[in-house]
Amino acid sequence: MLAATVRAAGLLAQIKIVDKACRVPAEPPPLAGLHDHLAGDLNAALQWEPVAVAEGWQDDPHVHAWLRDRAVRDLHGNVRLVATREVAHGWADDPRTLGLLRDRGIRDPDFPVRKAAIRAVADGWPDDPRTLEFLRARATNDREEAVRREALRAVAEGWRDDPKAFAWLRSRAVNDRDDFVRWETVRAVAAARPDDPQTLAWLCDRAADDAHWRVRQGAMRATTDGWPDDPQTLALLRDRAVNDPDLTMRRDALEALAAAHPADPDTQSLLRDRAVNDPVRSVREAASKLSPE
Repeated sequence: MLAATVRAAGLLAQIKIVDKACRVPAEPPPLAGLHDHLAGDLNAALQWEPVAVAEGWQDDPHVHAWLRDRAVRDLHGNVRLVATREVAHGWADDPRTLGLLRDRGIRDPDFPVRKAAIRAVADGWPDDPRTLEFLRARATNDREEAVRREALRAVAEGWRDDPKAFAWLRSRAVNDRDDFVRWETVRAVAAARPDDPQTLAWLCDRAADDAHWRVRQGAMRATTDGWPDDPQTLALLRDRAVNDPDLTMRRDALEALAAAHPADPDTQSLLRDRAVNDPVRSVREAASKLSPE
């Protein structure tokens, strides 16, 4: 672990990701021997911040080749991560960079490296005709949910106006095997198309039908945030307050109804009913506190 930290710190010190409060020396030392020197002195690595590679050595082909090599071959994921980011930042115009990032986004064994590479592709090459398909493939096929979430976020941010991409995004909110991925994708759909009349109906469906309470909760909250006065939202809240199998969902629905429609006779009647008839004591108590005296 110490060896990995030292190696990462040595690379970090060379590419300006160490403590921003550190002073930059007037002249960066020669690249040759720098990594070995820093690897032998962790304190020096953490206390010195040279000019970034992209600023100080961008025109040196040896630096570029070394970083590309470290991005692929270093034994430690934190070193590969830093090298991958620096190649993307400093050599975006190099025709080999996109290929390297796509490869790291698929093949690196550590998910933070794959995630960083995917984000770099999305940010740096949004107009490349292969980027959307690459992101869709990683959002579907990567084994790690954090990587799939990153790819889905990138699609939602960059292709929200693409009808096919948006339809695919909605499909991942339904079909991804991980509830956190579905939850985040539901939120992304709600944020991307708030004026689409189909969005509310779709969110109501997810709030009722997803297998996990977290996803149902995210969808229900999206309806109350974006469409608080819509009859579909009111109907959803009343239904979830009674019929959702999860106590958190039922309680949240009751609280949302009481906040949005406190004087509605139907809301008052429902609160009184739930204060008596909900099967869980904590929900009955919440309904009792919310119901009119």
